[in-house]
Amino acid sequence: MTEQRTVPRWRVQRQTAVRVENDAAQATCCLEDLSFKGMCLSFADALPLKPVLRLVVSLMDGLEMDVLADVRWSRQENGRYVYGLSFNRIKDQDKDGIYQYLQKNFTEEWRQHWWSGTIHA
Repeated sequence: MTEQRTVPRWRVQRQTAVRVENDAAQATCCLEDLSFKGMCLSFADALPLKPVLRLVVSLMDGLEMDVLADVRWSRQENGRYVYGLSFNRIKDQDKDGIYQYLQKNFTEEWRQHWWSGTIHA
Protein backbone atom coordinates (compact mmCIF):
# COMPACT_ATOMS: atom_id res chain seq x y z
CA MET A 1 0.00 0.00 0.00
CA THR A 2 1.42 3.36 -1.02
CA GLU A 3 1.66 6.12 1.58
CA GLN A 4 -0.66 8.96 0.54
CA ARG A 5 -0.15 11.41 3.41
CA THR A 6 1.10 14.82 2.38
CA VAL A 7 1.56 16.31 5.87
CA PRO A 8 3.35 14.87 8.91
CA ARG A 9 1.41 13.08 11.60
CA TRP A 10 2.27 12.89 15.25
CA ARG A 11 1.92 9.66 17.20
CA VAL A 12 -0.12 10.82 20.20
CA GLN A 13 -1.46 7.67 21.91
CA ARG A 14 -3.41 9.49 24.64
CA GLN A 15 -6.86 8.94 26.09
CA THR A 16 -9.36 11.62 25.23
CA ALA A 17 -13.08 12.31 25.16
CA VAL A 18 -15.10 12.46 21.96
CA ARG A 19 -18.73 13.10 21.04
CA VAL A 20 -19.91 11.38 17.88
CA GLU A 21 -22.58 12.99 15.70
CA ASN A 22 -25.19 14.74 17.86
CA ASP A 23 -24.86 12.38 20.81
CA ALA A 24 -24.75 14.33 24.07
CA ALA A 25 -22.78 11.58 25.80
CA GLN A 26 -19.01 11.56 25.55
CA ALA A 27 -17.09 8.40 24.80
CA THR A 28 -13.53 7.73 25.87
CA CYS A 29 -11.17 6.80 23.10
CA CYS A 30 -7.48 6.77 22.32
CA LEU A 31 -6.18 9.46 19.98
CA GLU A 32 -3.58 7.30 18.24
CA ASP A 33 -2.20 9.92 15.87
CA LEU A 34 -3.01 13.41 14.63
CA SER A 35 -2.18 15.69 11.72
CA PHE A 36 -3.66 18.81 10.17
CA LYS A 37 -5.55 16.62 7.69
CA GLY A 38 -6.78 13.75 9.84
CA MET A 39 -6.42 11.47 12.83
CA CYS A 40 -6.62 7.90 14.01
CA LEU A 41 -8.92 7.03 16.91
CA SER A 42 -9.51 3.71 18.67
CA PHE A 43 -12.55 2.81 20.76
CA ALA A 44 -13.64 -0.06 22.99
CA ASP A 45 -16.97 -0.13 21.09
CA ALA A 46 -17.73 0.24 17.40
CA LEU A 47 -18.85 3.58 15.95
CA PRO A 48 -21.95 3.89 13.76
CA LEU A 49 -21.26 2.57 10.26
CA LYS A 50 -21.22 5.79 8.25
CA PRO A 51 -18.79 7.03 5.59
CA VAL A 52 -18.70 10.51 7.17
CA LEU A 53 -18.80 11.34 10.90
CA ARG A 54 -19.18 14.59 12.78
CA LEU A 55 -16.92 14.49 15.84
CA VAL A 56 -16.14 16.82 18.71
CA VAL A 57 -12.76 15.78 20.09
CA SER A 58 -11.27 17.11 23.31
CA LEU A 59 -7.57 17.70 22.67
CA MET A 60 -6.77 19.11 26.12
CA ASP A 61 -8.44 21.15 28.86
CA GLY A 62 -10.55 23.84 27.24
CA LEU A 63 -9.54 22.88 23.70
CA GLU A 64 -12.01 20.96 21.56
CA MET A 65 -12.23 20.58 17.81
CA ASP A 66 -15.45 20.06 15.88
CA VAL A 67 -14.77 18.28 12.59
CA LEU A 68 -16.51 16.48 9.79
CA ALA A 69 -14.36 13.49 8.86
CA ASP A 70 -14.37 10.83 6.16
CA VAL A 71 -13.84 7.30 7.49
CA ARG A 72 -10.93 6.16 5.26
CA TRP A 73 -10.56 2.78 6.89
CA SER A 74 -11.59 0.81 9.97
CA ARG A 75 -10.42 -2.41 11.54
CA GLN A 76 -10.41 -4.38 14.77
CA GLU A 77 -7.05 -4.54 16.46
CA ASN A 78 -6.26 -5.97 19.90
CA GLY A 79 -9.93 -5.93 20.89
CA ARG A 80 -10.40 -2.27 19.87
CA TYR A 81 -12.14 -0.59 16.94
CA VAL A 82 -9.65 1.59 15.10
CA TYR A 83 -10.61 4.30 12.58
CA GLY A 84 -8.51 6.25 10.13
CA LEU A 85 -10.20 9.59 9.54
CA SER A 86 -9.47 12.46 7.16
CA PHE A 87 -10.98 15.87 7.78
CA ASN A 88 -13.29 17.08 5.06
CA ARG A 89 -14.39 20.10 7.07
CA ILE A 90 -12.33 21.71 9.80
CA LYS A 91 -12.56 25.29 11.01
CA ASP A 92 -9.49 27.52 11.08
CA GLN A 93 -9.82 27.81 14.85
CA ASP A 94 -9.67 24.00 15.09
CA LYS A 95 -6.53 23.92 12.94
CA ASP A 96 -5.10 26.49 15.37
CA GLY A 97 -6.10 24.17 18.21
CA ILE A 98 -4.20 21.28 16.62
CA TYR A 99 -1.20 23.57 16.22
CA GLN A 100 -1.38 24.59 19.91
CA TYR A 101 -1.82 21.00 21.05
CA LEU A 102 1.11 19.66 19.04
CA GLN A 103 3.38 22.55 19.92
CA LYS A 104 2.60 22.17 23.65
CA ASN A 105 2.79 18.37 23.87
CA PHE A 106 5.39 17.52 21.22
CA THR A 107 7.73 20.49 21.45
CA GLU A 108 10.94 18.72 20.43
CA GLU A 109 9.38 16.74 17.57
CA TRP A 110 7.61 19.92 16.41
CA ARG A 111 10.87 21.88 16.40
CA GLN A 112 12.73 19.12 14.57
CA HIS A 113 10.05 18.82 11.92
CA TRP A 114 9.75 22.51 11.11
CA TRP A 115 13.46 23.23 11.36
CA SER A 116 14.85 20.10 9.69
CA GLY A 117 16.63 20.90 6.48
CA THR A 118 17.27 24.52 7.36
CA ILE A 119 20.80 25.86 7.27
CA HIS A 120 22.06 27.56 10.40
CA ALA A 121 24.72 30.20 9.84
